[in-house]
Amino acid sequence: MSDEASKKISYNNTGTTLVELLISIVILAFVIGIFLSVFQYSNRTNIDTHELVDGTYVVQTWMEKLYAISESSSVTDISTLKDQVNSDGSFSVTVSGSDYTFKKETDGFYIMITISTDTYASLSSDLYKVVVRAYHDSAYSELAAIMEGIINLD
Repeated sequence: MSDEASKKISYNNTGTTLVELLISIVILAFVIGIFLSVFQYSNRTNIDTHELVDGTYVVQTWMEKLYAISESSSVTDISTLKDQVNSDGSFSVTVSGSDYTFKKETDGFYIMITISTDTYASLSSDLYKVVVRAYHDSAYSELAAIMEGIINLD
């Protein structure tokens, strides 16, 4: 090889060093960590929202059932309303003063329906306060959803 040819060959020393490679790996790991954190938060939010929607759906369904029962011509007082709500015998029923409480497990939730007879007694003896609650646990302590309404039995 001639001297002239060797002068034309130049060496390229612009390769990636080990330090640069390690820095890029650390930056990449940091960015991936942020994305995983956001994904985990998003997943938890989706699960919570799904449980809330399911609980609200169950409560809404029972509120609509109670309204349909109250609109029936055969239901004229609290006694027949109580009998219609528990027509299949699946509820445990307790009476405490003027409150009727129905409890049962359904659709993965523990349902508690409270019908109060004296809440609106000063307005009309036919108005009853209804509260439907859905719980996550059988101890009825972890509330999933709640809905209140008024039914008229006239």
